[in-house]
Formats: sequence, C-alpha cells, structure tokens
Amino acid sequence: MLSCRILSVLFMCLLSVYSTKGQGTFRIKHYTTEHGLANNSVNTVCQDKEGFLWVGTNYGLSRFDSYDFKNYFNIPLDSNSLNDNIIHSLACDNKGNIWIVSQNGVSVRHQFSNNFEKIKFDNSLKQTSVYKVITSKTDVWFLTSSKGLYIFDTFKKDIVKYNKDESIANYFRNITVLSIIPTLEGNLWVQSFEKGLIYVNFNSTQISSFDNRDGINPLTIT
Repeated sequence: MLSCRILSVLFMCLLSVYSTKGQGTFRIKHYTTEHGLANNSVNTVCQDKEGFLWVGTNYGLSRFDSYDFKNYFNIPLDSNSLNDNIIHSLACDNKGNIWIVSQNGVSVRHQFSNNFEKIKFDNSLKQTSVYKVITSKTDVWFLTSSKGLYIFDTFKKDIVKYNKDESIANYFRNITVLSIIPTLEGNLWVQSFEKGLIYVNFNSTQISSFDNRDGINPLTIT
C-alpha cells in the first residue's frame, strides 16, 4: 500500500521536476487531507489522457488538477456513485475512462461524466474476487482470485473469461494469472503460477512460455 509519503514522490515525478545546468534538482511537496485529498492512505494512482491524476484511497477517490482535489465517494442509495469507498486499483484507458476496483466491485467513470457505471460479472466471478485492473491498447484486463484470463466484454458490458480466440482461451482456462503487462502493440506478458512467464501475441495467436528451465522463477518476478 502506498503511503502519502510515496504519493508525494509520485507528484514530484509527474508535476514538480525542475532542472538546472548540469544538475537536476527536485522539489517535493506533500499532499494530505489538509490539502483536500480524500484520505491519507493511498492505494493506487493513474493519470488520464487529459493530465488529471486520479488517486484511490482507503476512503474515496480523488482527482488532482495540479491545484485542487475533487473527491468522489460512495453515497448510499445513489446508483451513480462509487461502489465502495475503499479503492484497491485504478487504470486510465486511452478513451479517457477511469476504471475502478473497489472493496465491493468494479465501476467505470466515462470521460466528461461525474457518474460511475457499475460493471457486471459473469457467473464464474464474485464481486470481491477482482483485485486489479490493467488497460492495454485495445482492452481492459482484470486480475482475479479465480483461474483464467479475464477481460471486459464491450458487447455484453461485463467482465468475462477471455473468449476472443479459442486456443488462447483454452490455454488460460486453468492458469492462475498473477500479473499482466501489456505491450505497446496490445499483446500481453503474463506472470502465472503454473506456466511461469507467458507472452501472448494476439495477432498471430501464438503463445510462448518461460519457466525454471529458462532460468525464470515465476514466483520471484516483480
């Protein structure tokens, strides 16, 4: 979990980098609830295409515009508010949407909207089983406590097991996915428990795996 001290370092990198001739200097500023942040326990951050920094905390979601914070919270009986105030993971996609994994499910805030759309799950998932969201060039991926590779289905509008290509879907059917890193082309590097490090090329539908025989221990990859 990121502390507010680590948040200040992120702001330093994103917003407060100054340079002089031959030597770089850094100005560090700490942002807390005194400056408008929703909560001092920060779990996750992402920056959207407009340059806003989104901060997920243990009590609410904050948007920072380099000057002020705007906060969003769960409001009981308001279906357009956050699912829950405890935010575990955020991801900003290339369409300007903000994907939010909270204690009580997944929601998305579309660009130029202040409403949060709650995302449905297929029958193989429980709301509390999703713990991380990752965006790639074309897709939105989810890490879950269930086996398989999970993706947002733009037609069904819910989170499902990957099913665009049968061979890739079958390969991941009984794989525990620990981490995902998308490439610039939209392919995936996948850290798994059973198969080590996996590279998925969606254009050729080719899958390559690397494990202990290649000198890679999948459980030590970070």
